Amino acid sequence: MARPSADTVISKELDYYHMDIMESEGYWIITYQNKPVGLRHRFYTIEGVKMKYPRTGFNNYAHCVRLAAKLNKLFGTDLFECQSVA
Repeated sequence: MARPSADTVISKELDYYHMDIMESEGYWIITYQNKPVGLRHRFYTIEGVKMKYPRTGFNNYAHCVRLAAKLNKLFGTDLFECQSVA
């Protein structure tokens, strides 16, 4: 079953696409020991070290919970959590 779509606040048609501003249910971030954290992936290639910085803030609570659970499993802890940002 699909999630219900968020309500559109305003919409604008641009040259080759539409931009919709939608209501959000809130904003959640990943925390470790109640402190906000960032993620960094290091990839070792022939050219050297490449870095990627995945998101740690989400408009959808379910995405935040899923990432926190994945990090808890990966690091063998239960200290990663989702916190709402006012």
